[in-house]
Amino acid sequence: MRPPLRHAPARRTFQRMSHPATPLEGLHLRRATSEDVAWLAEFGARTFRAAFAHLTPEDEVAGYCAAAYGVAQQAEELQRAHSIALIAELDAARVGFAWVLREDPLRTPPCVTDPDAVHLSRIYVDPAVQNHGVGSRLIEGALAEARGLGGETLWLAVWEKNPRAIAFYQRHHFSEIGRAGFPTDPDPACDLIMARWLGPCC
Repeated sequence: MRPPLRHAPARRTFQRMSHPATPLEGLHLRRATSEDVAWLAEFGARTFRAAFAHLTPEDEVAGYCAAAYGVAQQAEELQRAHSIALIAELDAARVGFAWVLREDPLRTPPCVTDPDAVHLSRIYVDPAVQNHGVGSRLIEGALAEARGLGGETLWLAVWEKNPRAIAFYQRHHFSEIGRAGFPTDPDPACDLIMARWLGPCC
Protein backbone atom coordinates (compact mmCIF):
# COMPACT_ATOMS: atom_id res chain seq x y z
CA MET A 1 0.00 0.00 0.00
CA ARG A 2 1.34 3.46 -0.87
CA PRO A 3 2.38 5.96 1.83
CA PRO A 4 -0.79 8.11 1.85
CA LEU A 5 -2.89 5.07 2.73
CA ARG A 6 -0.64 3.39 5.26
CA HIS A 7 -1.35 5.63 8.21
CA ALA A 8 -4.70 6.18 9.88
CA PRO A 9 -6.83 9.09 8.73
CA ALA A 10 -5.26 11.69 6.47
CA ARG A 11 -2.84 13.42 8.75
CA ARG A 12 -1.32 15.69 6.22
CA THR A 13 -1.87 19.27 5.17
CA PHE A 14 -2.10 20.11 1.49
CA GLN A 15 -1.37 23.78 1.87
CA ARG A 16 0.72 25.59 -0.73
CA MET A 17 3.37 27.76 0.84
CA SER A 18 3.94 31.44 0.18
CA HIS A 19 5.78 34.13 2.09
CA PRO A 20 4.01 36.01 3.46
CA ALA A 21 0.40 34.84 3.40
CA THR A 22 -2.26 37.49 2.82
CA PRO A 23 -4.92 37.22 5.55
CA LEU A 24 -8.54 37.01 4.47
CA GLU A 25 -11.13 39.34 5.96
CA GLY A 26 -14.28 37.67 7.22
CA LEU A 27 -12.51 34.43 8.19
CA HIS A 28 -13.63 32.81 11.42
CA LEU A 29 -13.61 29.40 13.11
CA ARG A 30 -16.41 27.43 14.71
CA ARG A 31 -16.90 23.92 16.01
CA ALA A 32 -18.51 21.45 13.64
CA THR A 33 -21.98 20.13 14.41
CA SER A 34 -24.01 17.21 13.11
CA GLU A 35 -25.16 19.45 10.27
CA ASP A 36 -21.57 19.54 8.96
CA VAL A 37 -21.07 15.78 8.78
CA ALA A 38 -21.88 15.37 5.08
CA TRP A 39 -19.62 18.29 4.18
CA LEU A 40 -16.75 16.94 6.29
CA ALA A 41 -17.03 13.62 4.47
CA GLU A 42 -17.20 15.14 0.98
CA PHE A 43 -14.54 17.80 1.56
CA GLY A 44 -12.15 15.40 3.23
CA ALA A 45 -12.40 12.85 0.43
CA ARG A 46 -12.13 15.49 -2.30
CA THR A 47 -9.10 17.14 -0.74
CA PHE A 48 -7.40 13.80 -0.15
CA ARG A 49 -7.96 12.77 -3.76
CA ALA A 50 -6.61 16.08 -5.05
CA ALA A 51 -3.41 15.63 -3.07
CA PHE A 52 -2.69 11.92 -3.47
CA ALA A 53 -4.64 10.41 -6.39
CA HIS A 54 -1.68 10.84 -8.73
CA LEU A 55 0.54 8.85 -6.34
CA THR A 56 -1.72 5.90 -5.60
CA PRO A 57 -3.79 3.44 -7.67
CA GLU A 58 -7.42 4.47 -7.98
CA ASP A 59 -8.79 1.34 -6.33
CA GLU A 60 -6.69 2.01 -3.23
CA VAL A 61 -7.72 5.66 -3.13
CA ALA A 62 -11.39 4.74 -3.52
CA GLY A 63 -11.20 2.09 -0.82
CA TYR A 64 -9.45 4.40 1.61
CA CYS A 65 -11.85 7.28 1.02
CA ALA A 66 -14.83 4.97 1.52
CA ALA A 67 -13.40 3.75 4.83
CA ALA A 68 -12.05 7.04 6.17
CA TYR A 69 -14.49 9.63 4.81
CA GLY A 70 -17.89 8.00 4.91
CA VAL A 71 -20.69 10.09 6.37
CA ALA A 72 -21.29 7.54 9.12
CA GLN A 73 -17.59 7.53 9.98
CA GLN A 74 -17.50 11.33 10.32
CA ALA A 75 -20.62 11.30 12.47
CA GLU A 76 -19.16 8.65 14.78
CA GLU A 77 -15.86 10.50 15.11
CA LEU A 78 -17.61 13.78 15.84
CA GLN A 79 -19.62 12.16 18.64
CA ARG A 80 -16.59 10.73 20.41
CA ALA A 81 -15.55 12.22 23.71
CA HIS A 82 -12.61 14.60 23.44
CA SER A 83 -12.96 14.87 19.63
CA ILE A 84 -13.40 18.32 18.10
CA ALA A 85 -13.60 19.38 14.46
CA LEU A 86 -13.02 23.08 13.78
CA ILE A 87 -14.40 24.54 10.58
CA ALA A 88 -12.97 27.64 8.92
CA GLU A 89 -15.65 29.78 7.31
CA LEU A 90 -15.19 32.69 4.95
CA ASP A 91 -18.32 34.77 4.43
CA ALA A 92 -20.42 31.77 5.54
CA ALA A 93 -18.66 29.40 3.09
CA ARG A 94 -16.76 26.48 4.61
CA VAL A 95 -13.16 26.55 3.36
CA GLY A 96 -11.27 24.14 5.61
CA PHE A 97 -11.21 22.17 8.81
CA ALA A 98 -8.91 20.84 11.52
CA TRP A 99 -9.62 17.89 13.78
CA VAL A 100 -8.15 17.40 17.26
CA LEU A 101 -8.75 14.54 19.67
CA ARG A 102 -7.42 12.72 22.68
CA GLU A 103 -6.21 9.58 20.94
CA ASP A 104 -6.48 6.02 22.19
CA PRO A 105 -3.04 5.29 23.76
CA LEU A 106 -2.81 2.15 21.63
CA ARG A 107 -2.94 4.34 18.51
CA THR A 108 -0.37 6.85 19.75
CA PRO A 109 3.22 6.45 18.50
CA PRO A 110 5.71 5.44 21.22
CA CYS A 111 7.68 8.66 20.69
CA VAL A 112 4.68 10.65 22.02
CA THR A 113 5.42 10.25 25.71
CA ASP A 114 3.00 12.81 27.16
CA PRO A 115 0.03 10.75 28.45
CA ASP A 116 -2.25 13.75 27.95
CA ALA A 117 -1.06 14.62 24.44
CA VAL A 118 -3.68 15.73 21.91
CA HIS A 119 -3.61 14.59 18.29
CA LEU A 120 -4.04 16.98 15.37
CA SER A 121 -5.38 14.26 13.09
CA ARG A 122 -6.42 16.32 10.06
CA ILE A 123 -6.03 19.81 8.69
CA TYR A 124 -7.37 20.52 5.22
CA VAL A 125 -7.74 23.81 3.35
CA ASP A 126 -9.64 24.50 0.14
CA PRO A 127 -7.03 25.08 -2.62
CA ALA A 128 -8.94 28.19 -3.71
CA VAL A 129 -8.01 29.99 -0.47
CA GLN A 130 -4.60 28.54 0.29
CA ASN A 131 -1.76 30.95 1.07
CA HIS A 132 -4.13 33.36 2.79
CA GLY A 133 -3.70 32.35 6.41
CA VAL A 134 -6.50 29.79 6.66
CA GLY A 135 -4.14 27.00 7.68
CA SER A 136 -2.49 29.24 10.28
CA ARG A 137 -5.85 30.18 11.78
CA LEU A 138 -6.78 26.51 11.96
CA ILE A 139 -3.51 25.75 13.74
CA GLU A 140 -4.23 28.53 16.25
CA GLY A 141 -7.69 27.13 16.83
CA ALA A 142 -6.36 23.59 17.19
CA LEU A 143 -3.85 24.74 19.79
CA ALA A 144 -6.59 26.45 21.80
CA GLU A 145 -8.86 23.39 21.64
CA ALA A 146 -5.99 21.09 22.60
CA ARG A 147 -5.30 23.20 25.68
CA GLY A 148 -9.00 23.03 26.50
CA LEU A 149 -8.78 19.24 26.36
CA GLY A 150 -6.09 19.36 29.03
CA GLY A 151 -3.16 18.49 26.79
CA GLU A 152 0.36 19.77 27.22
CA THR A 153 1.49 18.58 23.79
CA LEU A 154 -0.11 18.67 20.33
CA TRP A 155 1.22 16.04 17.94
CA LEU A 156 0.66 15.09 14.31
CA ALA A 157 1.95 12.78 11.60
CA VAL A 158 3.07 14.09 8.22
CA TRP A 159 4.40 12.22 5.21
CA GLU A 160 8.16 12.62 4.99
CA LYS A 161 7.87 13.31 1.24
CA ASN A 162 5.71 16.39 1.80
CA PRO A 163 8.30 19.14 2.41
CA ARG A 164 5.80 21.98 2.12
CA ALA A 165 3.66 20.59 4.91
CA ILE A 166 6.72 19.93 7.06
CA ALA A 167 7.92 23.51 6.56
CA PHE A 168 4.43 24.79 7.44
CA TYR A 169 4.41 22.89 10.71
CA GLN A 170 7.96 23.97 11.53
CA ARG A 171 6.94 27.61 11.12
CA HIS A 172 4.28 26.92 13.71
CA HIS A 173 6.89 25.54 16.14
CA PHE A 174 6.32 21.83 15.63
CA SER A 175 9.47 19.71 15.86
CA GLU A 176 10.16 16.16 14.74
CA ILE A 177 10.17 13.73 17.65
CA GLY A 178 10.14 10.41 15.83
CA ARG A 179 9.01 8.43 12.83
CA ALA A 180 6.28 5.92 12.14
CA GLY A 181 7.63 3.18 9.92
CA PHE A 182 5.81 0.33 8.24
CA PRO A 183 8.26 -2.56 7.69
CA THR A 184 5.75 -4.62 5.70
CA ASP A 185 5.17 -1.80 3.19
CA PRO A 186 7.20 -2.11 -0.03
CA ASP A 187 7.62 1.68 -0.08
CA PRO A 188 10.21 2.64 2.56
CA ALA A 189 8.77 6.14 3.02
CA CYS A 190 7.27 6.88 6.41
CA ASP A 191 5.52 9.55 8.43
CA LEU A 192 7.35 12.06 10.58
CA ILE A 193 5.86 12.50 14.03
CA MET A 194 5.97 16.17 14.99
CA ALA A 195 4.91 17.79 18.24
CA ARG A 196 4.57 21.17 19.87
CA TRP A 197 4.47 22.03 23.55
CA LEU A 198 1.27 23.86 24.41
CA GLY A 199 2.84 26.31 26.82
CA PRO A 200 3.99 29.81 25.80
CA CYS A 201 6.04 29.63 22.64
CA CYS A 202 9.56 31.02 22.69
